[in-house]
Amino acid sequence: TDAERRAILSAGAIAGLDVLTLVNNNVAVAFKYGIENNVAQMRAPKRVLFYDMGATGTTVSLVEFSKGGSTERTAGSMRVLATDFDRELGGAAFTNRVAELLQSQSKQKIETSSKAFARLRKEANRAKEVLSANKQAQITIPDLLPDYDFRHMLTRA
Repeated sequence: TDAERRAILSAGAIAGLDVLTLVNNNVAVAFKYGIENNVAQMRAPKRVLFYDMGATGTTVSLVEFSKGGSTERTAGSMRVLATDFDRELGGAAFTNRVAELLQSQSKQKIETSSKAFARLRKEANRAKEVLSANKQAQITIPDLLPDYDFRHMLTRA
């Protein structure tokens, strides 16, 4: 927030530092990406979306990398096109949405049992983690309800 930025700048001044600028986490990651991917050698501009989804919020930044100047010593350039955040869409909210999706796919009424929904939510969180590295996650919960085994294949786009 703006108040947080002002507090950091004030802390720098109190410490006797000359703070030139502040960058958010996504911009710092974009710098690292630009260095590691040698953007100075790129033939055409490239746009990359960086996101950080924490437990309670998500921040996104759209960055454009380009070759930069005409000399060999130029490191390339990076321009932040947009940055935005949602303080309510974090990992916990995402897990809840996955659990609600799974609940809607169930052939039984899971909402009648808080214990069953808690198990479904736990499996939704596991599936979310699996989907961060894979295109699909098999969800199997034996005896979710009496005489009901829940099975579902969850895929990502």
